Amino acid sequence: MPEVVSFVAPYEVALVAYDASPLVPGSVRVRTWYSGVSAGTELTAYRGSNPYLTRTWDAGSGLFVEGIPTFAYPVEGWGYSEVGEVVEAAEDVTGPAVGDLVYGIWGHRSEALLPGAAVAKCTTSFAAKWQKAEQKALDQGAACPSMGDEGAVRTAITAHVGCLASELATGDTTCLTCGDGVIDAGEDCDLGTVGGATCASASGGTLDIGTVGCSADCSFDMSACATCPGELVGGHCWLLGAPGASCDTTCTANGLAYDPATWFYAGSNGTNAQCGAVLDALGAAPGAITNTGVGGAGCFYTAGMTRIRDSRTTTSSYGTGTLRRACACE
Repeated sequence: MPEVVSFVAPYEVALVAYDASPLVPGSVRVRTWYSGVSAGTELTAYRGSNPYLTRTWDAGSGLFVEGIPTFAYPVEGWGYSEVGEVVEAAEDVTGPAVGDLVYGIWGHRSEALLPGAAVAKCTTSFAAKWQKAEQKALDQGAACPSMGDEGAVRTAITAHVGCLASELATGDTTCLTCGDGVIDAGEDCDLGTVGGATCASASGGTLDIGTVGCSADCSFDMSACATCPGELVGGHCWLLGAPGASCDTTCTANGLAYDPATWFYAGSNGTNAQCGAVLDALGAAPGAITNTGVGGAGCFYTAGMTRIRDSRTTTSSYGTGTLRRACACE
C-alpha cells in the first residue's frame, strides 16, 4: 500500500498507509523518488510553531488572530516540490509516458494519482545553462553545487542521520560537524562546500584541471581532477587542434571534454588579447589578431600563420581545411 507522511503531533512523524486510487481517464500514477521538505513552513508544522496550527487566519485583515486554529494535527501530505517516475498511465494520456521522470506537486507520499497535465517531464534543457553558470562561478573563484552531488549528499545524510534526527527534535546542532555544510577544523570541505579550493590547490599542484569535490568524510574528492596535457592559460587547459579538427575531436582524443572557455575566454565572447595569449602558449607564430567571420571556429591560426578570432558564435564542432583551433578542454 502507498504511504503518506503525517505530522501526528509536534516532533512526531508517522508513515500512514492508505488505499491506492484506481486509474481514471486522463490520469497517471507517479511513484515518488524525491520530495523536498521546506525549511520554513513545513518544519514549523513539524515543530508545532506554525501559526496555522495555533491561531486563526483572518483573511480580511491578513493577520493571524486568537481563536480556533485554522488547521489541526494530524497534518498529512504537505509538500510542494516532488520528483517521481510515471509507473502507470491511462490509455487517453498522450504524455508523460510510463517510465518518464516528472516533477510537480503531490506532497510527501510514496505515490500519487494525478491528471497527466499536472506534472511535467524532467528534461536536460537547463543542463547547458547550469554548466555555464557553474563555470562562471569557478572563474570567479566560487563554486556551485554540481550535477552528481546527490550521492555525496545522500551518503552524508546517511552517515549523520542520528545527528539530523536530534537536530530536528531539539534544535541542537552540536553533534553535527562533518555534514553540516560548514568547513570546521580538521575538514578539507563539507557537504559540497570546498572553500574555493581547486584541483591544483587540493593536490599540491600535481593536478591542474577539473573540479574538486567533497567526500562524505569531508576530505577532498579529486576523482574529477586531471593533469592538463596542453598549456594552462587563464585557469583553463588549452590544446592545439590538428589541421581541420574540431574541438570536440581534439578534446576527446585527449580523454577530455569540451570546455566552454573556448567560447567565452578566447573565442567569440573573449578578447583578442586572450586569444593571443593562448596562441602564444601553444607555440603559434607571433602576429596580430585579425577578426573575421568564419563559421564558429573561435581562436585559431591557419597554415599561413595568420592569427584569427572568429566573430561568429564559437561552437565545439566546427573544423575545416588547414585551420588549427585553440581548444579549451576539461
